[in-house]
Amino acid sequence: MWVSVGARRDQNRHEHAKVFAKSLLRSWHAACLTLFGVWFVTSNAVAQQDPGWRNYMHELGWQIQYPAGLFSPAPNPSGLGKDFFSDDQSAKLTILSAVRTTDSYQAFQQSLLLEPRYRGATQTQGAGWFALSGGGNARRYFAKFVFDEDRHFARAFALEYDQSQSAIYSPIVTQMAANFSYEGSSWESDEDRRIRADSRAQKISESAAAPRTTEWRLYENTNAGWALHYPANMLFPTPVTGNRGVRIFQSSDENSVLIVTGGASRISTIQDYRDQLISHGRHEDLKTNTMSANWFSLTGTRGSRSFFEKYLFSADASDVQSVALEYPTTRSEEFASIINRLGTDFSTYSILENTGSWGDFKTATDRINGVVVGAGVWQEGTGKGTLSFTVNNNTNGVLNSLQIDPFRSGQWRTIDDKLAIYPGEAGQIEIEVVLADDGKPAETVHRPDNRLKWWDNMHRDVVLSPFKREDVFKEEVGSWLFGN
Repeated sequence: MWVSVGARRDQNRHEHAKVFAKSLLRSWHAACLTLFGVWFVTSNAVAQQDPGWRNYMHELGWQIQYPAGLFSPAPNPSGLGKDFFSDDQSAKLTILSAVRTTDSYQAFQQSLLLEPRYRGATQTQGAGWFALSGGGNARRYFAKFVFDEDRHFARAFALEYDQSQSAIYSPIVTQMAANFSYEGSSWESDEDRRIRADSRAQKISESAAAPRTTEWRLYENTNAGWALHYPANMLFPTPVTGNRGVRIFQSSDENSVLIVTGGASRISTIQDYRDQLISHGRHEDLKTNTMSANWFSLTGTRGSRSFFEKYLFSADASDVQSVALEYPTTRSEEFASIINRLGTDFSTYSILENTGSWGDFKTATDRINGVVVGAGVWQEGTGKGTLSFTVNNNTNGVLNSLQIDPFRSGQWRTIDDKLAIYPGEAGQIEIEVVLADDGKPAETVHRPDNRLKWWDNMHRDVVLSPFKREDVFKEEVGSWLFGN
């Protein structure tokens, strides 16, 4: 009985198999026609735009071929990375260098996989290289890292594109990856690297030592409701104090300081306010004492230092804003134009409107204050130095990019190739520092007594994108359920 049933089952399976084979053949035939049609269309689309392969020379001395016919360079400084975009902005190519900061090569790979952009990535590797690929939310990406002999320094490229453009960019990825290998890497010699570093150090030194024009930048205090322009490359904002109505700006040597305040005056008239201020004993050596309908200004000296102060009042004199600048008298000529600009700009009492609460981060200043770049850690290797920073994102958006100038040298660096720091999270950034002949940063040669000092929170141009918690939650749930 069991054998008979088994025979009928075999016969039925045979009939089903023939039907399935015919169905599969028809499906395969239709799929081939469809695939041929898709191939014909996409191959024509690709043919219409020649990839135009061209060599890109990285500033650290290595080169890679990229499709110049499909990508145009973004107008951002190169630093350790350069961005390229397609004409419709649907694809982005980044060519970059990276320095391994972890104790092991494997730990570096794992740290990359923790980055939000590489969540669920498929990893492949070979001798001296590894690659990450994947995608989600209709986007695809591929990144390949090729290391030097010590597996410490990497050159890399990353290509991200809309999934609908796969027919165009998959062949590009394949060709770039095939030509970008450990065996084919012409690593520069130590002598070549030294010559290149010395050349760049000389350029940075000349730039740092050259006379600089004053860079004026708008600062908005959205908590206190006032704004002013300040000399951003001479006086630098210090960390926000407990009183958000006060902001302090200092020079690199901390010998010059600008204090800006705003709040209630608590004194009925402008003249009474001025007399009360002078009676405190800090304005005994007055040179000028000028008063107008809604403001007064004071200049003078305090020992070897000079000061300029201006107090600006609201129409009913109930609120007052002030600027107080103090600097070494030996630098009076240098600060004369700054005082003139502050005095001219700070003449009309005005308040900021519709700026939102402190936590909304609607203005550029709030975005800057919402990001904290912690104290750096210095590492020194053969012929180069590296500064690593912890960045905390206290804003309500995803941190995508910022510029930092930790040495206050005017050499701003754009950091964007590794950033995607979510609200409430922290990330690591790293910059390479070119060294001069004495082994210290080339960009600090203009201050010989303080070559290795750097400052935290020296950042600007913070770029945020909206944070959609729902999308991130869906992505996390997908990762938990399907392991991708």
